[in-house]
Order: sequence, then C-alpha cells, then structure tokens
Amino acid sequence: MEGLKELALSLLYLDIQKTRFSPIVVSHPFTSTGTTAQVINGEIRMLNLVESEEDLNTWRKGMTDIINETDKPYSLYFLINKPYALAFVKFAIPYLSQKDFSSLLSDAWIRTEMPSNDSNFKPSEFIKLFKNADKESLMDADELQQYNELPDTVNVYRGVKSDRPNKVLQLSWTLDPDKAEWFAKRFDEDGVVYEASIDKKNILALFSRRGEAEIIVDLDYLRDLAKYDIPSEDMSQLQ
Repeated sequence: MEGLKELALSLLYLDIQKTRFSPIVVSHPFTSTGTTAQVINGEIRMLNLVESEEDLNTWRKGMTDIINETDKPYSLYFLINKPYALAFVKFAIPYLSQKDFSSLLSDAWIRTEMPSNDSNFKPSEFIKLFKNADKESLMDADELQQYNELPDTVNVYRGVKSDRPNKVLQLSWTLDPDKAEWFAKRFDEDGVVYEASIDKKNILALFSRRGEAEIIVDLDYLRDLAKYDIPSEDMSQLQ
C-alpha cells in the first residue's frame, strides 16, 4: 500500500488543467471541478482550486489525509477520476498483486468512455496489460462462463464512422452485430460495421457488464476482416 500511496500523492500534486468551463470543470486525477466543498475545523468551506493557491493547498492537504488513511487498493483506486483510471492502473502495477491488478484493469476499462482512444496507451500496451491479467479476476463469473462457452473460432464485429476507417483496428469488438451497428450510427453518422474472425485462444477478455457483449482481441490474430452488410429493415423482418 505504501507504494500505491506514494503514486497517488505524486498524482495529487500534478497541476490542475483548466478547461473553457473553468473553474467549474477542470481536468485532474483527483477532481473534475475547480470548486469544491471541504470540511475544515468542523465547518463546510467552499474552495476555489484554480484561483486561490491557499484553497488549493488546503484541498491537497485534505486529500493527502484521505489517501494516507486508505488501507485497500480499491479504496485508493476509486478516488481517481475515470479519465485517469487506466493510467493509474498502469503505473500501479509494481505495487499490485496479479488478482488486484486484473480486477482493477477490468473496472478501469469498463468505466472509461472509449478506452481505446486513450492517448496514454498504444494498442500494443493494452494487449500486453490484458495478456498479463488473470482471466478469472479480469472477468466476473457470468463473463467467464460466456467466455468458456465460446467456440474455437469466433466472429466479431465493430462499428465505426465511415470517415474513420483507421479506427477499425482497435482492441474492442462485439459478438453482437446489432450492437456494432448501434456504435456505427449512435451520433447520427452513416457508419460502417466490420466483421472479422479470431480464434478463442486469442481473445483476451469478454465483458458483458455494460450489455455490449464486448470482446477484447489481440489485433495480430484478426482474420478475414471485411465490411459487414447490415441487413435492411425488411430483410430483418423476414429472418
């Protein structure tokens, strides 16, 4: 825990990044707002973290106390803002058991919106992380059962915006072509669905907690990549 706490404290003292909505919205591992309330000497006090150095120091002192009082990796991890969760897990590896690492990696991936777009990671880095994880800790009981029941060769699907074909070769695919179509068109885009096949042994994880039938793949082993013809509404009714 001491190593994890030192890591957390180093992240705490990173500069708060302003946004065009500051001081209300900021970017930082431990806060997404530049105005926050903190109990000081039994009273609630509002702090402005971007405009007052004194308030910033007061907030950091309070957060330091909270960090030092944590006694479990998960307790510390859940103090981290979602956009920084994967980076925290990456840097925390030396201080985590394989079980804790695998469980936190799973949660961070699922919590993060579009984790494949995280600029702190190359796809090869994510693949290495998943390969080093323990599948029984990475997936929950239902997901592990679904994974174990997969056939030796699996068809997977990925929906992308039509003007971003470079986004096809990413780790995250789905078993459900309808879900891939939803991703392709969710922002009213004229998207495209791709289909590929992969051997089960090269699937790194299956996550169903978000209802997406998500498959994490080792990109080097995708085969038969091609555009998937989305059935028309009329054809769907005939099937």
